[in-house]
Amino acid sequence: MKRTAVAVFLLLQAVWFPYVYAQESGYRYNQAIEAINAHDENTAFMHFRSLLADHPDSRYAEPALFAIAEYYFSIADYQDSWQAFNRFVTDYPDSRGKLFALAYLLNIAGKQNKEALVKGLEKEIVLFRQMTFLFRNSKEFKYISALRKKYKAVYYIDKIEFYVNNELYAQISY
Repeated sequence: MKRTAVAVFLLLQAVWFPYVYAQESGYRYNQAIEAINAHDENTAFMHFRSLLADHPDSRYAEPALFAIAEYYFSIADYQDSWQAFNRFVTDYPDSRGKLFALAYLLNIAGKQNKEALVKGLEKEIVLFRQMTFLFRNSKEFKYISALRKKYKAVYYIDKIEFYVNNELYAQISY
């Protein structure tokens, strides 16, 4: 009887734990979003950081990491922002946010006068997607971050423009 009870307990725990784990990460993500909606980026940052530390494999880890990197950039902590965006690009190579993380890395490299790095990042951004402009002058890519910033990249035949909340953020000519 005791073995059966232990076996049932372990089985329930094995089935229940992933559900509770997912619920906890979703709860923390929602807390962060509520803080963003209340215009409290500091509290949102703390929730995102906690989510990422405790639930690194959560489906919310990707937007949380991007938001953390954005937050560091917004407070001019370029070293931590660089590390977070670099980790984002490495950990989520197929993310829709990768292009915009590269734009931030380009900006940080420019602020630090790292010309070789700037050139390398510009090349990576230009080659990010193969473009065909059949019957078009441009091609757009959009992304909305967890911090509710709206990103847009517009590829033209001879340049790329990056916008954050509809304001020109960066431009690469080639």
